[in-house]
Amino acid sequence: DLASISLYPPHTHCTQSNCSTAQSQTPLKKADSRQVVLHTLHGAIPAWSVHLICCTCNTIYENNFSIAERRQWYYGGVPEYIQVADHHFVDQHVANLWVELHLKGQ
Repeated sequence: DLASISLYPPHTHCTQSNCSTAQSQTPLKKADSRQVVLHTLHGAIPAWSVHLICCTCNTIYENNFSIAERRQWYYGGVPEYIQVADHHFVDQHVANLWVELHLKGQ
């Protein structure tokens, strides 16, 4: 298996204020993973994207966002790896390069 990078959500505990798991600060233990492609300055590399699930309130925590009550909530700030498609992530340095090249090309 060549995938040596695993992308995890920034939260290891549920953050929903109305969830008993969040109130007890119990770590999220249910996890699912899928193979993804991570685009870096050194090329595309295989990786794993792991999402965590709160078994109490069913909130799903992805690398860039969480899904609660059928709504998607993005975390604050710019993540190190940005999800650009279901199975594709881009390193923040690549995204910054794209922006710089776009601005200089105008």
